[in-house]
Amino acid sequence: MNQLVKLIHESPNIENTIPHTLYQASSPKLNLAEEDKFIIYAGGENFSLLTNTDLSDLNPVSVSLFVLNTSFIIWFNLNNVGIEIAYPAIVFHGLNEDSVYLNIEDNQIIGTYLTIRYNTESQNNSNPLFSTIHSKITNVYEAISYVSEFHTVSSDDDYDEGEVTGLPTLEVSHTSSELESSALNSFNNSGQADDLDDDIIDDDDCTHNVAGMHVEVGFASIAGVKTRRNELEDYDGLTTNLNSNKRNKLH
Repeated sequence: MNQLVKLIHESPNIENTIPHTLYQASSPKLNLAEEDKFIIYAGGENFSLLTNTDLSDLNPVSVSLFVLNTSFIIWFNLNNVGIEIAYPAIVFHGLNEDSVYLNIEDNQIIGTYLTIRYNTESQNNSNPLFSTIHSKITNVYEAISYVSEFHTVSSDDDYDEGEVTGLPTLEVSHTSSELESSALNSFNNSGQADDLDDDIIDDDDCTHNVAGMHVEVGFASIAGVKTRRNELEDYDGLTTNLNSNKRNKLH
């Protein structure tokens, strides 16, 4: 069985990784299994990390992030080592203003609760891959949401339609009465039935609608999504461009 969270000693680089916009220009359909290079959807080298466990000799003050088609990598710039997290290991991810919150499966490396923040004072390792990629914290969240869908859909192929056995659970308290309007505006529930009139569907809608929830985690209110959702939405729905402020249509 593959290890879902593991230590790595080589970071993605310009030799083995390409930006998703460059990939899209040459190959319109994403194939997670057959690509010989990684595809990066968001990332950067000016971030910091907080965890619920002791990281031993790893320095979390300065980390680089790589949201790849295969996994999510947190690279410790001052230690020249990284932690690779497979998307199925991400139980929940949420966005809380200036931070991304992750709840991942039990492991012996990085803990189960992670908080990632942008850190302008972070010392970086000047990875040339980031010369054209300058993702904000919202870009990172949106990219994790998007790529997770591919892995969720692939996993769902093993289940009968409508079967929900084995869905991950988030053990935090939440009440619907505490839902804030700002969270609802950012994460609107949406669905599309097969028999709906196509004329009522706005193909130019630039809002990436995902199932939203407001949860209380003890230190902040976080709006986020579980990794398993009912349908895969087009990447046109992303409100941010991972390389620039212009739209880059994936499909």
